[in-house]
Amino acid sequence: MTINGHFIPEGMELTSSSWVVHRDASVWGVDVEEFRPERWTEASKETILEWEKCDMSFGYGSRVCLGQYIALMELYKAPFEFFKAYEPRFASKEVEKKCQFRNVGGLGYYSDFEICIKQR
Repeated sequence: MTINGHFIPEGMELTSSSWVVHRDASVWGVDVEEFRPERWTEASKETILEWEKCDMSFGYGSRVCLGQYIALMELYKAPFEFFKAYEPRFASKEVEKKCQFRNVGGLGYYSDFEICIKQR
């Protein structure tokens, strides 16, 4: 088999990085690095089907995470319950400005910030 001009011998195992796949501008658009959740409501059904094919959040194929549907249920429900009960905000404008996004081994998170949480 030949992929992009590279010969792949029989029996060779190939893999890909979900971090790289999830940042492919040819799939997700030129604004791939921007946090734009509304892209899912603005896109056509065909585009969304393509995105779902390229989503490797829980692995892919025979090695897919067995708990993905439970995790998705929790991921959909937890933020709703949190924002229904609480009102978070940055502790100050200075804290908001120094907030940084970090990526370690494909795990992205924000650091260097403080928030105040007020019960609704």
